[in-house]
Amino acid sequence: MQSPIHTHLRILFLIPIVFVLPNLGFLADFASAQPLPIIFKSAIRSSARTFGLLMPLIILDVICGIGRIAASSRCVWAFARDGAMPGAKGLMKINWKLGISLNSKLLSLIVYILLDLIYFGSSAACNAFSCVEVLTLNASYTTPTAINLLTKRKQVHECKFSLGTFGILCQYCGAWSILTIPLFCMPLRLSIEVVRVNYASVVFAAVCVVSSGWYWARGCKSYTRPPAPGLRRESHGNSLSFVSRIFICFGTEHHDA
Repeated sequence: MQSPIHTHLRILFLIPIVFVLPNLGFLADFASAQPLPIIFKSAIRSSARTFGLLMPLIILDVICGIGRIAASSRCVWAFARDGAMPGAKGLMKINWKLGISLNSKLLSLIVYILLDLIYFGSSAACNAFSCVEVLTLNASYTTPTAINLLTKRKQVHECKFSLGTFGILCQYCGAWSILTIPLFCMPLRLSIEVVRVNYASVVFAAVCVVSSGWYWARGCKSYTRPPAPGLRRESHGNSLSFVSRIFICFGTEHHDA
């Protein structure tokens, strides 16, 4: 229900912006890669009114930021609980007085602030991290889907809920989003300069190297799967195949033949 509503709202938001767009080369010359304030100011020629038009977006960004911190802290706590992160003992602790995982929430807040501060040092680096946010999100969605398709869905043949042939079609559509990874690694325009180079591919590769290095050095030995209902918690160690571990990491039940 939300997706159709969001789609119509985006169209209503974009239509008036398209009619007041300035020259695209003029927008591309700004190193910040944030065209919306420039579009508004070029249309109404008033800084105060531009700020007023941006206020709903600023408020929305604050609300989304709170949601992101809450969601990321929950992921940090879950990974720490399963022994998949450095400093897991401290990050998995629950503050029972507040009813939250305070340490993981503080870590998420600090990382969020540090990422925002990057903009003051280098707009190119900030844009790279912004693109990597989309890249890593799409990778987390498409990796288990692609593996599931490559293994002919053998890992989930006994799942409790199945869409049958329609499920295969949905997974192919989901795996198609992997094409956005090279798209977000491309530069904004052909005249590439140092300040406008898209370093998203470098940051994305660094994230993959660090994550893979931690997994092989420590994670594969200390990681324990999330406890499923009715099953006791058990450590897998090195007894499972690499593909099985990936499915377990994404919460998919693995059934040996």
